[in-house]
Formats: sequence, structure tokens, C-alpha cells
Amino acid sequence: MMMIMMSMAGVPFLVGFYAKWVILQAVVDIGLVWLALVGVVFSSNQCLLLSASRECIYFDKAEPGEPEIEMSRDTEIVISANGLLLVLLGLYPTALMGWCAAAMLD
Repeated sequence: MMMIMMSMAGVPFLVGFYAKWVILQAVVDIGLVWLALVGVVFSSNQCLLLSASRECIYFDKAEPGEPEIEMSRDTEIVISANGLLLVLLGLYPTALMGWCAAAMLD
């Protein structure tokens, strides 16, 4: 869960960072620097909101009597694969961008 939130916040070497970078670069290339600055401000605001979520998920104590959340092995595998893909697509984004370009041309 933490890796997903970090990717959404745009932490480098995760796919969310590359996505934000490409969008902001395209906005600057067409001359809308003010819009890119608004995007950076909103992105920093998103980091603050995600840090509050992180605190709630990882540091707040559960209420007495609440059952513990247990995941099946299949769920653990899917979540782990998701985290691995976030890192791999962040380190090697050209494959993902090639797939997106090919889908747009069809």
C-alpha cells in the first residue's frame, strides 16, 4: 500500500513520477508554464494528504475488539506483483510508453 501511495505522490523511480513528469513536460512544451506550476502545487498538496493517510494506516491503533485484517495468499501475490510493476515501469518507462503509443495508433 505504501508503494502505491508513493507512486501516486510522484516519488522518483516509481511509475507515478514518470507519469507526472511527462504531463508537466508536455504542458511546459506548449507554453502553459503557469498550469505546470499549478500542477506542482497540487502535487505537493497531494503529498501532504497521502502522508495523513499513511499515518492513519500505519500508526493509528485499532479499536479494541476489532478483528485483524487477514489476506489470502492470492491477494498477497497480486499486491506484491503490483508493487513490483510500479518499480519496473518506473525504471523502464519506454516499454509502457511504446504500448500506449501503439494503442493510440490503432
